[in-house]
Amino acid sequence: MKHFITFLFGLLLFSSCMMQEKIYFKADYSGNMTYNIDMSALMEMTKSLAQMDSSNAQKDPSSDFKEMIASLQKPEVKETMEKIEGISNFAVNTTNGADINIAFEFANLAALNRMYTILRNSNAMQEGNMLEDATNIKTIEYFSLKGTSLVYANQFPNTKQEGKKEQEEVNMDEMGDAFKMETILTFEKSIKKVTAKGLETQLTDRELKITWKTEHLTGKSKTPVVKVVTQ
Repeated sequence: MKHFITFLFGLLLFSSCMMQEKIYFKADYSGNMTYNIDMSALMEMTKSLAQMDSSNAQKDPSSDFKEMIASLQKPEVKETMEKIEGISNFAVNTTNGADINIAFEFANLAALNRMYTILRNSNAMQEGNMLEDATNIKTIEYFSLKGTSLVYANQFPNTKQEGKKEQEEVNMDEMGDAFKMETILTFEKSIKKVTAKGLETQLTDRELKITWKTEHLTGKSKTPVVKVVTQ
């Protein structure tokens, strides 16, 4: 299977994709997370192209995505993820093969940071690599407590991979609005204050939604930092 990030961003040049993270925090900062990638628009486009040109013998671009789902649903992936201290109820599901939903529960921020690092690593979705990453990569502290604030420093991976040929590199500046990503943080307690300089956010009593811009995804801007204080 091709490198997942390169594969995904390549597909996004031709169709829209929605990536959404949902993280729920209890008062003690245990909780659960779901990580969803919706490729349904791409799947529909592929079907339309096939109907227009039945002689097109090129490989279905959705096949890599389906292979990725199958690889992540292997029992050994669940077993390995749940061996991470503080991680439980790991599951990978799909509605109709056009989306992927990864869910798990975490006992503390250390466990969340470990799983978040694995998911965000550019190789994590490649077949077999999630198992390797569970033990081989260094945990990044995305979430931390600073006084009364939950600090979320969202460090996006660099999409330009060393050693890759130029034609394999994807210029995300050309993607426009094709790729949409949002992070939704929900809290058991009411939110008292949010600091999110330069970010597009929507705030309700217990929920903060962040919509990321292309400049954040390419790593061309400084690491976005969000601070949340609850009641």
